[in-house]
Amino acid sequence: MFLEREHEETIGPPNLTLREAEALLLIAQGLTHAQIAEKLNIDVATLEGHVTNLHKSLGMELGAGMSAKSVFKAVELGMLDLDQLVGEFRLSLGTKFTRRELEILELMTQVEGPAINEDIAGLLFVDIKTVEFHKTKIHKKFGTRNSIQAGLRYLVAKRDGLIN
Repeated sequence: MFLEREHEETIGPPNLTLREAEALLLIAQGLTHAQIAEKLNIDVATLEGHVTNLHKSLGMELGAGMSAKSVFKAVELGMLDLDQLVGEFRLSLGTKFTRRELEILELMTQVEGPAINEDIAGLLFVDIKTVEFHKTKIHKKFGTRNSIQAGLRYLVAKRDGLIN
């Protein structure tokens, strides 16, 4: 997905260091910061510095939910290959989503959209527990455990015409 280079060199556009690119890829694969730090053999504080720089390089705000937005932005920019991230997943033709689930999925994957459940709840004029309820159903239908993976699978299904 990214070219192998030395840590000091950058990968563009936008220019990311190799560590930032590695962190982005591992975030996209659904790993937690603790898992990523262990895999890269760095401490979590160092990783968080790389993630902060990654967000800035992508022109993203800092804060909760921005790792997901950075992944969706990198997909949009062609920095990450959606098919490689999702792998062999294909949505079953019989899988149906409610209107509200589709609204939440769309908001989750908008690069300039809301970043966290509270933001989505505010936009939809619903309680946060309602958003969480629908996300639980979304994860079950997609077979995912986090919003990044669900969002990536949604983008593939939408692209393939399985979701309108």
